[in-house]
Amino acid sequence: MSEDTDSTMSTLIGAIYDCALAPDHWPETMRRICAFLDCGGGELWIADPATRRPRFACSWRQPGPATRMSLGTFPYAMEAHARRIAAAGDPDAPLVLHRMRGHANVLAGEGHGTVAPLPGGGDALGLVVLDRDDSLGWLGLARHRSAGLFTGREERLARLLAPHIRRAVAIGDVLELRTQERDALADALDGAAVGIGIVDRDGTLLHANLTARRMMQQDGPIRCVNGRLSAQKHPDTAALQDAIATSRPMAWHDRRGIAVSLGGPADPPALAQVLPLDAGSRSPGILSRAAAVVFVTPAPRNEAAGLAAVARCFRLTQAEAALLGRLVAGTALPQAARDLGIAATTARTHLARIFSKTATSRQAELVGRVHRMMPPVRAE
Repeated sequence: MSEDTDSTMSTLIGAIYDCALAPDHWPETMRRICAFLDCGGGELWIADPATRRPRFACSWRQPGPATRMSLGTFPYAMEAHARRIAAAGDPDAPLVLHRMRGHANVLAGEGHGTVAPLPGGGDALGLVVLDRDDSLGWLGLARHRSAGLFTGREERLARLLAPHIRRAVAIGDVLELRTQERDALADALDGAAVGIGIVDRDGTLLHANLTARRMMQQDGPIRCVNGRLSAQKHPDTAALQDAIATSRPMAWHDRRGIAVSLGGPADPPALAQVLPLDAGSRSPGILSRAAAVVFVTPAPRNEAAGLAAVARCFRLTQAEAALLGRLVAGTALPQAARDLGIAATTARTHLARIFSKTATSRQAELVGRVHRMMPPVRAE
């Protein structure tokens, strides 16, 4: 290669690797690849081989000949080409349209093989850039007949670019899958009724679910101060951060963590449970810094659907279930009786039957058991 070609390729390879972290750079990089190989259009696709539905697609000069070709029959040819180069152990080998059987006269727009000829005539070159059971990726380049056929020179240059494009696509594909997995996990955590915060050893908040974010926004039991998970009251903050700093991975049979009470006597009751994490099995990344998960249980919930399910579980009568709902909401027994319009003696009778059915003997024990059975999903 000439010095100019070598310099251009070095810069182009750098741009290709930039696309691994910034997929939106691919169209501009496609333009540069097309200029380097004297092509009129190009595209990059990653698709499911079973359905041929794209998971990622970008092109330059869309809708150009290469795009129309891939939307038609080119994916079938690339799939067959992927099998051939895998069998030959030559993953960098390009597929060139005019070398395929029945396509010798591609410049005239003639062809009768597995790939439809380009409208108006022209040549095409394809590279397999990802070949897995669940993903097939290819780069397709097209040139107008006025530029002539792809020559051995362009095929050699394409071979030199191929491993770099493959690595960039593979890295980007893995990052995209991890992003999807992370988003799915975040969605699942957002459905929890308890606040969940993931923190590092210094208490820096790495992730907070929707309930935790709402607690912070609405002056709840926790807040975020200078990026660190904190409590609303200073003494509670010291206890919480001390629990995070001193947490260590526990044996599998003792995973209860460290409990920290949040709020004073006049505040709604809340509890933070600090559960240490074992970093040994996590891959490098932001969450590799995670040292603990903090579960924040807010003031007692009185969610009708959850209480109804608990009442059915213990076969409570309608009157007993109504009383249970008041008690779980933090109402004292005498006030609960007045709210329900029943005598205090009747309320005590209902409570005794609830104790019997739930195998509890104290109101605190009863309320704690109900809370443990309440659905952990957030009520909208």
